Amino acid sequence: MKPSEAITLLKKHHSFPGLYIFKLIGENTSNFYEDVFLEVSKELGEMMDLGERLFTRESSGGRYVSITLRLEMESAEQVLRLYERFSKLKGLRSMM
Repeated sequence: MKPSEAITLLKKHHSFPGLYIFKLIGENTSNFYEDVFLEVSKELGEMMDLGERLFTRESSGGRYVSITLRLEMESAEQVLRLYERFSKLKGLRSMM
């Protein structure tokens, strides 16, 4: 999908600024958590406490982790930029 098509879909189904939910599945390592946090901080321009915005769940075998982020995003373009950052994470298996 072209970025312009993705932006059109995001704007059709979401209001910006507004809450957007990211879900990442990756290897259950401290580096994966830290890298997710770092990329969020870089994109949003601040070191932030993800506290109530971050939910995690380990797979039954403990090898993988699901990370759900509930973030206030300014625009559809910002959402795409964050997806682009996440796509480069070592250990990432899936993102939604």
